[in-house]
Amino acid sequence: MCIAIALNFLLIVDPKDVVRDDGRHIAIFKAPTIKGEISGVVSVLTDPKIIILLPAMFVGEMCLALTSSINAYYFNLRTRSLNNLLFQAIMIPAPICLAYIMDNKKIRSRRIKGLLGSVLVGLISLGAIGGLLGWVVSNHIDRTKAAPAIDWTDSAFAAGFILYVLSGIIYACFQIAVQWTLAALTNDPALCARYAGAFKGTVSFGMCISFTIDSQGMNFKKQTIVQLILYIIGWVCLLYVIAVYVKPTNYFLEDSVIVPAAFEQKVAVEGVIGSDQAEEQVIKEEIARGSLNHKAANVTQTATK
Repeated sequence: MCIAIALNFLLIVDPKDVVRDDGRHIAIFKAPTIKGEISGVVSVLTDPKIIILLPAMFVGEMCLALTSSINAYYFNLRTRSLNNLLFQAIMIPAPICLAYIMDNKKIRSRRIKGLLGSVLVGLISLGAIGGLLGWVVSNHIDRTKAAPAIDWTDSAFAAGFILYVLSGIIYACFQIAVQWTLAALTNDPALCARYAGAFKGTVSFGMCISFTIDSQGMNFKKQTIVQLILYIIGWVCLLYVIAVYVKPTNYFLEDSVIVPAAFEQKVAVEGVIGSDQAEEQVIKEEIARGSLNHKAANVTQTATK
């Protein structure tokens, strides 16, 4: 961790010095002020789409407390060590598979990519938590009873092991789907930073609450029911924000963002911004209302033709 801190000062480039291959910078950076930062934080916390997304942020890491507690109670030392190793290992390929959907260039609509990825994550999450609830109830997993100390050679190992590994997928992928959505809402680096802060604060608060509940001795069945309900609410909110607020592009809509030359040329030549007719119509309506920034004036005149 100390090495990472040192490398931060040596290797990380100031965002205002980042230049694209076409010679353009990524944004116009202004010196931050206390008043501006306070105003920015307030605007994020009062933004309807962020408020709607808060439940999805809140539950992002909640599964960790419950599943860790069950793992420690149900399995013996060497088995829970194996479980923890594979819990971490599954977090490498799972996001790669998710990225194949949510960053797939063959799927032209960004909204469709977000919905497909989030639906997959949601189904795995709800299926795993629902399965955990059924497993806890059917096997009478009760922390007030003596720990069974299940070993990986026992027949009772498989079900609990699979559910624990699936929770690793939830832990990695649910919050990635939320972060993807936040990143899709803006190209403004300053706003991205505020979104990231809102996410990290909210997801940490959710994890804190889940560990607090577990530390108070709530039985596993009730904890699982609480988490299942919260994940359902968070998933629905996530899908709603993607369906309603994610645009085909945010270029031309934010004054501080510098549009890449290739994208600007594509719009000027093709007159198409969205990836399908519905999305293109949204952009054209925004052009008609004059909501596009001044830097896009010449380009959008061509696009509307």
